[in-house]
Amino acid sequence: MGDEQAKLEQEKRLRAKWDACSEAAKKRTIWINRIPVKSKEEFLKLADEEFEGDWGMTLKWLIDFRKGLLSNPNEQLAGRIDILADKITAIENSIKPEQEEKPKGPKGADGKEKKITNR
Repeated sequence: MGDEQAKLEQEKRLRAKWDACSEAAKKRTIWINRIPVKSKEEFLKLADEEFEGDWGMTLKWLIDFRKGLLSNPNEQLAGRIDILADKITAIENSIKPEQEEKPKGPKGADGKEKKITNR
C-alpha cells in the first residue's frame, strides 16, 4: 500500500506541474482570425528567416518597430529628402549665375562682340 500511496502522490505532483504549465501557456497564447493570406505568408517568412520560426519574438519585433524602438521608419525617408533638397539647392545655385549674366550682343566675323549704338 505504501507503493500505491507514493504513486498517487507522484501523480498528484505531476498533475499540479502539468496544470501550472497549461495555465502559463494559456496566458501567452494568442489566436488571430481573418488574416489575409499574403500577410500571413509574409509574417511566417519573416519569422522563419529572422527569428528561427519564433512567432512571439517576430510579433514583439514588429510592435517595437512600430513604436520606433528599433528605428523610425520615416527617419530614413526624412534623411533622404534632406539630401535631395541639398542637391537641388546646389544645382539651383550653380544655374543662377549663368542665367544672371548680361545678354551678349551680336558677334562679328572675327568672333568678337560688337556693341550696338542707337543713331
